[in-house]
Amino acid sequence: MWCCARDLGRLMGRTLGRKGLAKLDADQHQELPIRSHGAVQDTLMLSESGAYAMLLYHYHPENRHLRQWLTHEVVPAMRC
Repeated sequence: MWCCARDLGRLMGRTLGRKGLAKLDADQHQELPIRSHGAVQDTLMLSESGAYAMLLYHYHPENRHLRQWLTHEVVPAMRC
């Protein structure tokens, strides 16, 4: 599973840019060309483990519901 770093950052209430991803391993993030609004843009994507790592590195109690939603609903639904 891969997710957009910008979208996860919005859910977390912060910006997840390249500088913030320095803590991740190389296999936990990559830039992929994604078509958006008629144009192809390089988009920073996070692997499942990279998304979990960002939630741990940027721990805030108010993100508890986001962590639970991702781990209990989103990821299991995608694995079906």
